[in-house]
Amino acid sequence: MLILEVANIDTYYGKSHILQDVSLKVNQGQIVALLGRNGAGKTTTMRSIMGLTPAKRGAIRFKGEEIQKRKPFEIAHKGIGFVPEDRGIFPDISVLDNLTIAAKNSADGQKRWTLEKIYHYFPVLDRLRDNKGQNLSGGEQQMLTIARTLMTNPDLLLLDEPCEGLAPQIVNQVLFGLIKGLKEQEGVTILLAEQNARFCLGLADWGYLLDKGAIHFNASAADISANQEVQSKYLSL
Repeated sequence: MLILEVANIDTYYGKSHILQDVSLKVNQGQIVALLGRNGAGKTTTMRSIMGLTPAKRGAIRFKGEEIQKRKPFEIAHKGIGFVPEDRGIFPDISVLDNLTIAAKNSADGQKRWTLEKIYHYFPVLDRLRDNKGQNLSGGEQQMLTIARTLMTNPDLLLLDEPCEGLAPQIVNQVLFGLIKGLKEQEGVTILLAEQNARFCLGLADWGYLLDKGAIHFNASAADISANQEVQSKYLSL
């Protein structure tokens, strides 16, 4: 079932035309990768979906409803959870408080994610529950950011550059398995924007390649992985 459709959007920062006729689709239960080098427009696409940098043209539909004119908090309440590149945790309160302050039922009134379930997937947060956010390592902060967003019980999870600033060991041994488990065990639908193409292609069902604010190619992750010409042209591989 189609859960998210971005249709021919154009987004600007001031007079700068950043996204140009961008279209993509995400089906329920999929991981869809938004791939491209730094500055390609991945974060702007995420921000446009969330209403933080609204598109000036085109349509964004979530579960069939147009949301491009909605405010960010309204989009979040409809069931989209956003994990931003800068993480945005509350530094002066504990891990536990960061989690509980975000807790809410899903748009359909369900409570699929509880503290007990969060601690099952993120055992490090259970051990660090009384620590302040500012005292966590980069990897721990990323875990907290994802966990806090899951506590909002989203139907769609947007992950923006989750590998940014993390050691390769954390990316490969912790983050990869976590995201894979969210999809395979919990059925979480994810739109994943990331410069680390190998990481993305190892997780995703489908990929879209962005360059200079436009989609230039889309295919299954397996087909992108096998296409050396496309990788050389659009990805840092």
